[in-house]
Amino acid sequence: RLVELASGPNVPMVSSTDFVSKTLVQCVRSPGYASVYSEIFAFEENEIQIKRIDGLEGKLFGEVSDQIEDAVLLGLSWLENREGSERRVAILNPEPDYDFGADEDLILLGRSGRRPSLNRATPIETSTDFAGVPFERAKLQKLLILGWNENIHQILMELDEHAVSELDVVIVSGQSEDHCSSFFKERNVSALRHIDLIYKRGDTANVELIRSLNIVAYDALLLLSDEFDQTHDPDSRTVLTLLILRQIKSETDRDFPHVVSEFYSRNAVGLCAETPLTDAVVSPEFVSVQLTHLAREPILASIYRELLSAGGIEIGFRPVSCYVPVGEPVSFLRLSKKTQEVNEIALGVKVGCSGFLYLNPDKSKEFAFEETDLVVVLAQQIYS
Repeated sequence: RLVELASGPNVPMVSSTDFVSKTLVQCVRSPGYASVYSEIFAFEENEIQIKRIDGLEGKLFGEVSDQIEDAVLLGLSWLENREGSERRVAILNPEPDYDFGADEDLILLGRSGRRPSLNRATPIETSTDFAGVPFERAKLQKLLILGWNENIHQILMELDEHAVSELDVVIVSGQSEDHCSSFFKERNVSALRHIDLIYKRGDTANVELIRSLNIVAYDALLLLSDEFDQTHDPDSRTVLTLLILRQIKSETDRDFPHVVSEFYSRNAVGLCAETPLTDAVVSPEFVSVQLTHLAREPILASIYRELLSAGGIEIGFRPVSCYVPVGEPVSFLRLSKKTQEVNEIALGVKVGCSGFLYLNPDKSKEFAFEETDLVVVLAQQIYS
């Protein structure tokens, strides 16, 4: 807040606590989010770009989206003069019938090192007469947090912002109950609207304790890089906890909650291949990548805030059956046009069995979808 007061709105800033907390909460809400985020911001296959293509004035957003090649159209941006100061404005996922004006740039998910172009020929007409299945997000009702660090207050605030009904949160760590009570009292945690919070003291790398928590009763697990005991490496404790969870999962035939883990090192993630880990957030790596992107393109700061914050546009996952029939060849163009009908933007697909992620595929690429396949979309947030 002090930096905002001193510098004004035109200087992009990164609060690591805020950014990591928001990312972890998005992973809790949307299993698989970390892999999408990592691929978009890794400077490898795809990246978010701000580009100008002349001759778009008067065209519709949906029309341009169909014609753009080698990229997915995410939104638009322009320079705005306000009180004598010039700043860049960005809008994500406008209505398909939005009319482009003069001097508006495109926000794109494009191939790294390749400039997108516009195929001004009329796209091949595709059948859009399939009545999709309405999407309903599963309610997040019970969350177990294992471990403790200074981000925990911000994480609870983010969870509360996203929730519309009561959310039971159980925190287990080695911190004393007096310390936690004082910590939460100073930060007015009791003012949270939707969270019923329970704290339990215990060793999160202890087999007996983990077994006693009735893991399968929760919708999701969040493992924090535990800073309670400075004599132990936090990542080593996280890996050990994940190995215990792997054993518990092998002993039950009930649905197992998805598991989100924070790490400080990418090397530790490689040790967790056979565990129930769903999303890995390597917090120093994620923050470093964001800093690099903002140094290259400051407008991305507002895009990051929009994608991560409650109440705006978010990256989500939807079953393919919401848009197109399962079991028959469907082009990515057809899928994209179907998502437009419900004011969403298809970023790619995630193949259910392998978990392989196709972001920004060629529009002509055809998929024979199965029931477990998912569409990665940019959409208005659906609250959990």
